[in-house]
Amino acid sequence: MPTKGNLPPRVLKFKGLFEFSELIKSIRNWYENGKFHLVEKNYKWKPGELEVEMEGDTKYNEYFKYKIKVWIRSWDIKDVDVVKNGEKLKLQEGRLAIEVTGDYELDWQKRFEGSAFLKAVRELYHKYIIKRVIDDWYEDISTGKLFSLASMIKEKLEFEENMVKE
Repeated sequence: MPTKGNLPPRVLKFKGLFEFSELIKSIRNWYENGKFHLVEKNYKWKPGELEVEMEGDTKYNEYFKYKIKVWIRSWDIKDVDVVKNGEKLKLQEGRLAIEVTGDYELDWQKRFEGSAFLKAVRELYHKYIIKRVIDDWYEDISTGKLFSLASMIKEKLEFEENMVKE
């Protein structure tokens, strides 16, 4: 089995005005611009509540790939009219909990599968030959991408601060 590692999660909580469709569109664009293969796994809607789950993975090279997941849960949602720069907009007001998590996979093509000898070679390769590359490069790349998505979401939500509720 290929070696996997988990990335530190980012949890964002928000209460206020936001445009849910723009938030989802921005997340999709982030995945697309990062050349991720996006899968929108879950959409659940109940009056006043919405839950969305997305994940995307990308292959960094022939040995390393990583996956970034976003889980959004919203509640107490209601539509409100706001005025921004003299323009009337219909936004949502409510609470959001957003979790951005991820993991990475080494030997995703399973080149070191098939025999006990190959698995032992893979373990030696990971522990002694590329340990620094894994710790200092691969984990940093994937963690950086995870934090980048979390920062983009945070900016998108705080961007709506200068609106006036009617």
